[in-house]
Amino acid sequence: MRALSYTTVSLRKISKELSEQYGISVSHVKVGMLLKTMGYSKQVNQKMLQLGEPHPNRNAQFEHINATATEYMKLGEPVISVDTKKKENIGNFKNSGQEYRCVL
Repeated sequence: MRALSYTTVSLRKISKELSEQYGISVSHVKVGMLLKTMGYSKQVNQKMLQLGEPHPNRNAQFEHINATATEYMKLGEPVISVDTKKKENIGNFKNSGQEYRCVL
């Protein structure tokens, strides 16, 4: 079982969840501003086609993240993992949306 689950969440949904789960009232605009101060920037989604075979140890990064998150959770520490990738339709479709990505 994985310690973390990966998802794409909108600013409005983050704002709603903060309110419902923690009683923190914050607008989606403020959530965006806070993400920006933490080193995230909104960038246009780009369709990238993989050339060649995937790296044989590609799964190792996800195993490392899961192991690290599990350790911190055992210590009672909160864990947030932000995955900036997005599921896309198969094929060469244009996606005009934007997502936040960390620029650190």
